[in-house]
Amino acid sequence: FDQKVLDEWKISASRLPAGSIILYGEKSFLQEHWQLVLIVAAIITLQSGLIFNLVRNIRRRTKAETEIRLLNESLEGTVAERTLELSDANAKLAELNQVLDHTSRIDALTGLYNRRHMDERLREELEVFKRLQEEFSVMIADIDDFKVVNDTHGHEVGDQVLKILAEALCSSVREYDIVSRWGGEEFLLLLPGLGEADAYDRAEKLRSKVQEITCSQADPFLCVTITIGVATIRENESVSQLINRADVALYQGKYSGKNKSVLAR
Repeated sequence: FDQKVLDEWKISASRLPAGSIILYGEKSFLQEHWQLVLIVAAIITLQSGLIFNLVRNIRRRTKAETEIRLLNESLEGTVAERTLELSDANAKLAELNQVLDHTSRIDALTGLYNRRHMDERLREELEVFKRLQEEFSVMIADIDDFKVVNDTHGHEVGDQVLKILAEALCSSVREYDIVSRWGGEEFLLLLPGLGEADAYDRAEKLRSKVQEITCSQADPFLCVTITIGVATIRENESVSQLINRADVALYQGKYSGKNKSVLAR
């Protein structure tokens, strides 16, 4: 049946015999635009997939960023903790180095500064003299016949004599003077600001005091004396030259009777 004829005669399709075929009937929207519907459906499906993937990627990225932030915070905490531990370790190491450095400058028997420390102080004092012309003097004090003391009374008494002498020297000098054990039974004293005359007078007072102290403390039958060589720094003189002059003065005193102070020339 022709749809147009049916419409013209106002015959409803329901009145037609079963199985009738209507030609040229009106098409539905889906029948007429099925291709467009498929395209739109495909676009919507594609967009939905893109949106899903985008949301999933955003969630993954957010999760990854959170994990990275937590990891960074953990690392920062670990670094801060390790930095603090390293700082504490460095502080302890610096303290130990100071203790070791101080120990390396001290004579174990007498507690006086040793030769290493005195060498450094002499060089420093020489630089001050070169810049400011502030003179200084040195004394080399040597125990007379110390070998006899050791051989006769024993090394324990000899060590005791060294300790007593060290205490006597330290108690008889100014606060900023430096007393050191130069080696064996020799002691070197650095006297900043003292010229020849004052240094020699100081040496004589030291010599007399040491004789009184050691004779009364070391042993009732032992009287210890010292000989002192005194030298004052001169223009264009090195530390070794200064020490050598004091050493020569010391041995002049030894050869001329001992128990005396000699000023270097």
